[in-house]
Amino acid sequence: MRRKIFLWHQELKEFLKIEDEEVINRLKNVLRLKNGDKIFFLNNFSQEGEYELLDNKKFIFKRISLKERDLVPKRKVNLYLSLIRKENFELILEKGTELGVYLFQPVLSQRSSLKIKEIPQRWFKIIGSALEVTSWKHTPEIKEVKTLGEILKEVKENFYLAHKGGEKINLNELPEEINLLIGPEGGFSEEEEKMIREKAKLISLGNFDLRTETACFVFLSLLNFS
Repeated sequence: MRRKIFLWHQELKEFLKIEDEEVINRLKNVLRLKNGDKIFFLNNFSQEGEYELLDNKKFIFKRISLKERDLVPKRKVNLYLSLIRKENFELILEKGTELGVYLFQPVLSQRSSLKIKEIPQRWFKIIGSALEVTSWKHTPEIKEVKTLGEILKEVKENFYLAHKGGEKINLNELPEEINLLIGPEGGFSEEEEKMIREKAKLISLGNFDLRTETACFVFLSLLNFS
């Protein structure tokens, strides 16, 4: 696998000086790059460039080639993800990015395990790291945290809830853009589920139980790779 590093908000110019300490640590202590070594940088502007290290003290690189990433998933999946336990939420961020999620919308519900108001910077780094092993053109966006009530007022169409009691998923009937809602570990409350049923169509993988993160990965795999 080619060595890649994701850089947020950095244009891939002809000469590139790396100043981020975490990136420098990877270049120096993990990849152990020497002058003349090659590496690929990519960014959230869909660019990917191959670079040669000119100076391993100041971490200055010269661009060899530049291209625009052009791989797009089968569907545009906006994932409305309840704030489940931190480690599981972050796992879905990582693997969801690899599976082609277009947008992540954290959802605060009554049974949410994770209580936050602002998006941690760590989550952006998780997405960037996940893109290093893919070729997706789009960098997923993470929206600000919203309550379930706010979400239900905003989403107008193509809104689906992953639910054991829903209709068996039929890929031929699903649109190219999907708003998929994933509930918390304990499920939505009766009050919340009643509100959701007025706005969303319930779809199911079958009459069996899966962990939240497992169900999420199966749905995404079916939607984008079937």
